[in-house]
Amino acid sequence: STDLCRCLGILLDNAMEEVKGRKDGQIHIMISSQEECTTFQVRNPLYSNIDFHKIWQQGYSTRGADRGIGLASYKSILEHYENVFSLTTIKDGYFIQELKIQE
Repeated sequence: STDLCRCLGILLDNAMEEVKGRKDGQIHIMISSQEECTTFQVRNPLYSNIDFHKIWQQGYSTRGADRGIGLASYKSILEHYENVFSLTTIKDGYFIQELKIQE
């Protein structure tokens, strides 16, 4: 449960950073439990230009120097679990992170 909290904290922190100071910035959070699988989804508008293939690299950030630890840590945590899956997409101007846990 500590790792789950850390992972969700990283996703929420990144979403809050992206919408910070934006009048139309909203974060959508969805939690769903179906057929022995719990899904957490965090979705926010994407205002920054990102290199989608670099977001998992330690030190990559659209926010400047001495950043870019979160998603690399997130990926590292998830590698310890066989029943946890992550999906990251950009669709219709939204950055969408899904974390699925099979029971």
